[in-house]
Amino acid sequence: MKICVAFLVSLSFGLGCVSNANAQSTCPPPSTSPSMTIKIFNDEPSGGRYIFPVFTTGAPGPSDRLQAWFCVNAAYTRTLLRRIYINPTSGIAPGQSVTLQIPLYTQIVTSPNPSLPDQYIDWWTGDTIELFFNTTNTTPDALKDELDDRTGGCGKGGECQTSLATAPGFPTCVGCAADGLQFFSDRASIGKSDPSQLIEFNLGALQLIAGRSVPNALDTSNVDFDVSYVNVAFGPAAMAPFQNDQSGYVGTPQTGETFETALKNFLGIGSVPNPNAPGVGWPQFVHTSSLNGSKVTLLKLASPLEIFSRLTQSNSLAPPDLCGFSTTAPCSSATGQLSWPGVLWPPIQKLFENFIQFAGAPTAPGRCGSAPAVGTFCAALMDVKALFIANYNKYTTLNPACPHIALTPQTLVAHVYQWSPFVESTQGPACLGPNDNLLQNSSTTYSTNNFALYHQVKLEFDQLNYNLLTDTLSYNFNPWVNVLIHGSNYVNAPNVYAYSVDDAVGNLQAEGTGFIIDVGSTKNLCTGATPCPNQNPAAPPININYALNPSFQFNFTNFGVCKFDPTDPVSYKSVNTLNTSFIISANNPKQCPIFFVDNKKQLYTFTITIPPAKNPPPYSLLNSPSPITAAVIDCSGNSGTAPPGTFYAQSSAVWCCQKLADPNQISGVWAHSQPDTTNAHKSFDHFVITNTAEQSPNVSAPLGTCNMGQ
Repeated sequence: MKICVAFLVSLSFGLGCVSNANAQSTCPPPSTSPSMTIKIFNDEPSGGRYIFPVFTTGAPGPSDRLQAWFCVNAAYTRTLLRRIYINPTSGIAPGQSVTLQIPLYTQIVTSPNPSLPDQYIDWWTGDTIELFFNTTNTTPDALKDELDDRTGGCGKGGECQTSLATAPGFPTCVGCAADGLQFFSDRASIGKSDPSQLIEFNLGALQLIAGRSVPNALDTSNVDFDVSYVNVAFGPAAMAPFQNDQSGYVGTPQTGETFETALKNFLGIGSVPNPNAPGVGWPQFVHTSSLNGSKVTLLKLASPLEIFSRLTQSNSLAPPDLCGFSTTAPCSSATGQLSWPGVLWPPIQKLFENFIQFAGAPTAPGRCGSAPAVGTFCAALMDVKALFIANYNKYTTLNPACPHIALTPQTLVAHVYQWSPFVESTQGPACLGPNDNLLQNSSTTYSTNNFALYHQVKLEFDQLNYNLLTDTLSYNFNPWVNVLIHGSNYVNAPNVYAYSVDDAVGNLQAEGTGFIIDVGSTKNLCTGATPCPNQNPAAPPININYALNPSFQFNFTNFGVCKFDPTDPVSYKSVNTLNTSFIISANNPKQCPIFFVDNKKQLYTFTITIPPAKNPPPYSLLNSPSPITAAVIDCSGNSGTAPPGTFYAQSSAVWCCQKLADPNQISGVWAHSQPDTTNAHKSFDHFVITNTAEQSPNVSAPLGTCNMGQ
């Protein structure tokens, strides 16, 4: 699962998290575009690196968010990327920051037609920010290539960047320098051989509405983001939602110097060279200037996923962006050509050979045999192999006229490390669409019983990546993940994306009106709370699940997190009728009382007295109201003077309390935990459940029957 700070956790095959924000689109929509905030802080120490961010919208395709917002059945589509260079000639200096306002859309034609492409710029879907760095406030050379080379035409990577004239409704910036925001259109993403670190995100979230002709509404207060080391590792960043201080952060708060030292030590080229370092001979990216042809080998590493994905390319030349001056196989200082893809860099070659040695070629078993013992490394490896064989077999039956690729050791390993289905063609466009051959639908064996077998294999894949299966017959399946990125001896970043489905720790979806990026610290990841849980790594939160009943006269209208202050947008929210839940940090819930107010202005409150443990108790595994599950709930706050415009009533305490004298009566507020069976880290999800608002303020319980957090 990803770290979903919502009532329901995500299915790990990408159905996403249930949104938990407090605003949805309506039909017809408002006449103005909603907006989200992105704050970027440079907290590098004095004399540290300058940041040069580059924002790029998602790949060409349908704009489901615009379809939901405008309530149209025909999906708006886009054919171009839109790019924003932020302070491109001066950067963001250490100690400085910028604040971007990103609208959902910008209208770029006079009379939009949803059946035609590029009627609007969709700023919220599938976006990235590449963080370029430099030790001075001058533009990094590679960023000059991006800016200078393509303004006059097409560049080295197929990019065709053209200047984009600004107009009302474009993103804006507070705190930007004179060079500000520079806008362009393009047809290709920024190349991986640029000295930059990838951040990826979506703004807003689709919410399914059953029975509506347009199937989705748009939740305009939800964000989904991560710092991605799935393909590359170059630099640090930490991220947290804007106007939500309860989620914790993903990414890493270390400085650029600390991150660089970790990469050098992994490669064995640190201050004390180490020929036995685990990454000796690991490929580094090489940036080739399209302006003058000069080459610079970067301290930027390519992951096994990135390298193995190139094994499917029919090309005897080693990729120039991974060779440079290296004479290590598969590169040659003379021609850059040996026997790619047959010979790889030594540590990558070892991974490839180990997979084939243990799992076997596509049509034959290896050392693991055909029936390894359940629960072993070999069982996990062979189960993963079997899934991809099944997926390939289905792929060959779909679109038979398309020239399918062959199933070779290279193509098998490439797809396994990507955790991606077979869809490609040997020539031209892909044989299949991205959703035509999903892994979980490789056969009915994997999809029956609510995808039980698929989830089991996905869990085994996670265990392989984290090197959790170390029985006698085994090898380190992915040292990129468990040694370099998450391992404590090198980058030591446990809350980042390190492989394609590493969302148990790396990706965060949360209620928020944008997000914050902080490089070098966590001190600016907060928007109100003191102390701020966002300065702690993201972990399973406590999901507060409240009940609404549209047939009742009185329902909750708002809730307060940690305090009741209707003037504070960080803590005071409107209820979400499509998903009645929100989260609080599990670190110290006793400091964060919860409040609800209904449409008769009656106020309700409770406090969770004990933080949940990784392995309960104190939260019961019982999934039902009882004195046991109510024992951590303190209801004593439902009395006394309420804030102006609201009132506590007898029924506020009745709503909260668990009737200890008679457990069979209607329950109050109660809590429980449940194990996340899809998570290789054996974590628990935590829940607090409430009833609907009381229909009368004059309801009381017998004296002494209510729990008060005992």
